[in-house]
Amino acid sequence: MKQIVYFKELKSLKYTDSYNAYISSNDILSQLFQHFDIPECIYERTWYGLKNALEEQWWFSTNNIVIILEDISRIPDKDMVNYIWLINNLHESQLNFTFIFNEKDIAIIKLLHTFVEIADLLNDIIKAKDYIWKNFCGGDKILFQDICYHHKEYRYIANIKSIKNKTELFEELSTKLHLPSYFGHNWDALNELFNDFHWIDEKEIIIIHEDVSSMNQNDLEIYIKIISNSLISWQQDTKHIIKYIFKTKDKDLVQCIMNK
Repeated sequence: MKQIVYFKELKSLKYTDSYNAYISSNDILSQLFQHFDIPECIYERTWYGLKNALEEQWWFSTNNIVIILEDISRIPDKDMVNYIWLINNLHESQLNFTFIFNEKDIAIIKLLHTFVEIADLLNDIIKAKDYIWKNFCGGDKILFQDICYHHKEYRYIANIKSIKNKTELFEELSTKLHLPSYFGHNWDALNELFNDFHWIDEKEIIIIHEDVSSMNQNDLEIYIKIISNSLISWQQDTKHIIKYIFKTKDKDLVQCIMNK
């Protein structure tokens, strides 16, 4: 048996009469092999190897396994896709598996499930990614334009000037979006607020980036992922319409990150 459960607070969560595996944002596969003490002389350290080991489970001392993944925001997309593939394809095991995620990640986890199912159906990851982006991820909400947007009573516009690193980005976003005073100037806090915008009354929110070409590559990749997560979340909410605008000169750079 397997089930997926969502909780708001995971740090102190613990199931009794179960083996509890807490997974951080690093290498999920290696952590799972270590947590379950999987004999690598028998099972290759791959996702297929992990699946086979969990289905055979001959060395486990308990039938109840709880795997807790606290925060998916910094986990590489490829690792998350493989993890969801594992959950979807774990059929033969006699163990009782409970996979736990944070409540804030519900929309993303459901989308990943859809992506894995479509990829299996089409047998083509690229086509599956295109399908998901166009139909679920607000493909028309990340735009590459050089036109000017004008303020209207239903529209909030934030013009983000040229930025080089996350410090400048946090400062610009905090000022131009009037982020709440409790904004912690870190990626987790930004991810949370981009899925909220409760302090903005206008229906349409447009965030225009003047220049991201000089931004630190790692920072930009994390930022684009947060934007993508935001668009997924807002698909299920009609309170705001969010648009992220980049200049046409940055199109290749941003799209390259989006397509990773």
